Amino acid sequence: MPWDAVLDVRADGTGDQPTIEVRAAPSDRSRSGTRQDDRSRSGTRQDDRSRSGTRQGDRAPALTVPATLTVPAAWPAAAPETVYRTLRHYLRHPADRGELSGVAAVARVRQQRLN
Repeated sequence: MPWDAVLDVRADGTGDQPTIEVRAAPSDRSRSGTRQDDRSRSGTRQDDRSRSGTRQGDRAPALTVPATLTVPAAWPAAAPETVYRTLRHYLRHPADRGELSGVAAVARVRQQRLN
């Protein structure tokens, strides 16, 4: 889900299990990975095309991002409140998203510099 499609991050504790909900505008920029070559045990190609009609090895067709991504709070290894606050911080502070690929984001979360 691309960050610029994210509209809101919410915590919901009303159901049987608390959840974190990420609401997004529809986007076709999320794609699944590259398709694997489908070969039988003899090493010959079983079918040149996948069920979707794309050639094996081609990029998968674009998928539309759902309007809401719901994550059960028990799924992440981190505390649910920390996950929620982290997502909310990067939604509210787009300039900070560049640090997500490095140690700066880890330091921010550990130091609770999330607002």
